[in-house]
Amino acid sequence: MQRLCLIARDFTSTTVPSFYCGLGDSHSLNPLRQVLELLGESVQTIAYDPLGHYHLGDITLPIYGNCDRYRAEIAAITPTGAQELQRFERRMLSLYDALKGIPTLILRSDRKVLPVLLSYWPALLQLLPHIREIQGSVGQILDRDV
Repeated sequence: MQRLCLIARDFTSTTVPSFYCGLGDSHSLNPLRQVLELLGESVQTIAYDPLGHYHLGDITLPIYGNCDRYRAEIAAITPTGAQELQRFERRMLSLYDALKGIPTLILRSDRKVLPVLLSYWPALLQLLPHIREIQGSVGQILDRDV
């Protein structure tokens, strides 16, 4: 997987293409794209296709941003794995659909977030069926489907 490495004085930062995924898409919910939009800035991007590759012993698995293409690659290796991934995707996308009604940029880490969140009460209502997932970890959600 290609990486971008920034070294400044004693600070080193490494990012992978998924960090930049969606920067060139005006409908993307990538938080960095949202900040750039808020600042009236844009960056030129080149879409990675695939984003990268997993190297699993003798197997190389391309990682696509398109779920159908990614699942098809997994199905070529393990049809059961592709079915498990699809179940996991459905569960996560259901949670994501509820969460996307709350803009990332309005979130904060203090008590003042409560009045702000309450102004998004319809999205909060959509989250009620997902309380179990919100209180757990992604690993716990994954364990139910894999």
